[in-house]
Amino acid sequence: MAKTTFSTIQTIPGILRRKVKGISTKQIGFCVTNANGKITINLNEIVHFDTILHNEGNGFNKQTGMFTCPVPGIYFFVLSVLTSRGSSIGVSIIVDGEIKARSYADGSIAYDQGSISTMVRCEAGHNVWTSVYFGSSIYGDYYSSFSGFLLWGDGSS
Repeated sequence: MAKTTFSTIQTIPGILRRKVKGISTKQIGFCVTNANGKITINLNEIVHFDTILHNEGNGFNKQTGMFTCPVPGIYFFVLSVLTSRGSSIGVSIIVDGEIKARSYADGSIAYDQGSISTMVRCEAGHNVWTSVYFGSSIYGDYYSSFSGFLLWGDGSS
């Protein structure tokens, strides 16, 4: 059994401070929605949300419809869309060109809400967006939204 000396114990707080400094405490998150009524979207087109409710860290770009991850880490994304009666919609959450999650809402009989969530490891600079893979319209009026936030950084930020 190794002896613990007083000088060893004195160095522990310094070691812990350095480790804690390496952990990302940056708060990053966004929530966007469409305030307007029905929005027509082409297949494989990025869904553009017209209203930013929250954009901590300024990672969401309203003009491009994309969120750019400012730091590497584990992120959580949520997408919810409402389709009107008589139409259906299929949407995806895409990270740097790779589909991470899909949802489908069938409004053939009544309005229908489709929602998806996913947890993804992203690198700094990765772009995240939503795209339509089926259908052509979503209902706005704050019923459709896209959100994401950093759960935890990988410590290098």
